[in-house]
Amino acid sequence: MDLFTIVGASLRRWYVALPVLVLALVGAGFAYRSVAPVYTSSVSVAVLPSTPTPTAPGEEQTPAGENPYSGSGGARFAAAVLARNINTGTYRDSVGLGGRDDVTFSAEASSQQPMIRIDATGPSPESVLDTLDRVAGQADVVLNQFQLSAGASEATLYRLAIAVPADTVSDITPSRWRNAGALVAAGLVVAAALATALDVALRRRPERKGHAATPRQPAAEERGAADVVSPRQSPAETGDVVADGPEAPGGDGSRAGDGDSSVGDARPSVAITQHG
Repeated sequence: MDLFTIVGASLRRWYVALPVLVLALVGAGFAYRSVAPVYTSSVSVAVLPSTPTPTAPGEEQTPAGENPYSGSGGARFAAAVLARNINTGTYRDSVGLGGRDDVTFSAEASSQQPMIRIDATGPSPESVLDTLDRVAGQADVVLNQFQLSAGASEATLYRLAIAVPADTVSDITPSRWRNAGALVAAGLVVAAALATALDVALRRRPERKGHAATPRQPAAEERGAADVVSPRQSPAETGDVVADGPEAPGGDGSRAGDGDSSVGDARPSVAITQHG
């Protein structure tokens, strides 16, 4: 069965294929709208060393001491600690996103530079940009907190600055069209299969009826056996009436059939007498 046969059967049985296609299109529309859109964007922040406080001319600068993180990798180590704090549930609650499942964010520290990349996703471009602003703003507060808790003075605190602003918000929901297209394709296959099966069944039904209505003809051997009369049978044995005339020798107007005749044995003898 080729493609043209399937298409022809679908067109002939359109009343079967069309409802299936309509149902498939309706299902595809629901599938498209049921998948929530997802947008994403990112921002990069840098951890910078502290800036010395300027002093007046001739005034001696008071030593500010050292930042405990400066001896453990400096700003790069501070960036790694900050990234781990951002990825915790406590930090999510601190930015007011603890109860929202449609918004996500994550932070990843660079292994080469004191930088952190923050990625965020949300159901709309506005929600994504708002999430990035909250996470980046709270990161500066958390950075100061864990430095102060480690014994660093305010003059030696590392500070946070935006290195790369938020990128263009992108739509990352390709599954919306994929799900809808899969339903439409499945509908086409089912519609073609049903229409083709019905077309084949309806085409075979008249042929079966024609065969059933044709009477069975007796075989040639059966018809011939009923018409054949043995040449050795007498008119009395065959049931024929003998015309008026002299009585045939034998006195009974009949000729005895041979005892070995199967046909004569099967039929009774009839004697015809002549009235004079």
